[in-house]
Amino acid sequence: IISLLKDGGCELVWFGIQSANEKIRQEILDRTETNVEIIKTAELCRKAGLKFMVDHVLNIPHDNEAAIKEAIGLYNRIRPGMINCYRLLYFPKAKIIDTALEVGLLKPEDIDLINRGESVVYQTGQLSREADFYSRYALLLTVIPLMPRQWVTRIQKSDRLIELFGHLPLFLIPLMKIILNFRIDHGFLPL
Repeated sequence: IISLLKDGGCELVWFGIQSANEKIRQEILDRTETNVEIIKTAELCRKAGLKFMVDHVLNIPHDNEAAIKEAIGLYNRIRPGMINCYRLLYFPKAKIIDTALEVGLLKPEDIDLINRGESVVYQTGQLSREADFYSRYALLLTVIPLMPRQWVTRIQKSDRLIELFGHLPLFLIPLMKIILNFRIDHGFLPL
């Protein structure tokens, strides 16, 4: 498939990984791919000269600091050209709503807002009980492609360095994406 994409003129593939934690991906997001498969696909893309970027979703039920460290390690290993971070967006009647209720990310009264289609509130993190989870980790994940592997490995091992990124202003994310966008020669800027 990668060879066909490359031969067909494709220059960039966008992977929706969403979480580097296999258990979260499989049990919460119903995604069956393993990290081994993700690593192999990244290697095949690189070998074929096909650029790739990934999406990572924060505030997924059961997301925690260990899952973030796992994401740092996976993205440092596969070295995508860009990492796009998003807050979880709830849609009416989605199975993930029940899980979010169970773990306290949502309250029963939040479901009415979701069902009325006021999901933009969730995208901005206003209703999430873990809204600051995005703020703590989005910038760090976004800048991984710009940093040398050794720096990322050092950051992954240091809670203090990880915490430092959480104190930096989020307006740096679009600036980093502009740099990454030019670096991978992408046609538009995903925000």
